[in-house]
Amino acid sequence: KVRKYIENLVPRLRPTHAVLAIPADASNLNNDFGVNYLVEEGIIGKSVKYINNNQAVPAHGLDSKEADVGSFLCFVQHVQYQLSNEMVYLSDFQGAGDLLTDCQVITDSDFMNNFGEGNCTTSFKNFPSEHQCNDFCCAFGLQPLVPAIPVLSTEMLDRDAGCY
Repeated sequence: KVRKYIENLVPRLRPTHAVLAIPADASNLNNDFGVNYLVEEGIIGKSVKYINNNQAVPAHGLDSKEADVGSFLCFVQHVQYQLSNEMVYLSDFQGAGDLLTDCQVITDSDFMNNFGEGNCTTSFKNFPSEHQCNDFCCAFGLQPLVPAIPVLSTEMLDRDAGCY
């Protein structure tokens, strides 16, 4: 059961609406030009970077409400990592208001070429040890991620996480 105070902190977020625009030319029906465009809806408001693609913690300098969103998105990464059998998660979360845009798939080096230069494979490798379980992780009953080479003892992990 989710703790009541956390229930009120869960942000209502959504990705921007987007379409793929492929130019049509009657003389080039196969689009041999290789030009395609990703067009997103207009984003109004202060742009906020919640999590960088090379980190597993919220970005520095966030105000209180933004930090809550950043913590929630770190929890979302934890869920994605576990539900994908430790194969993938999203990062580089940014946006404005309730909109998220331009997130990056993060996975290991076996899939590096599938997701572009923003796929920080070193971050993926370090994710289990760098992710810091937070109130959302605790409230939803997630277990701490265990690094491949333990850095802290189980006793320290239990004490530091504060909820396991």
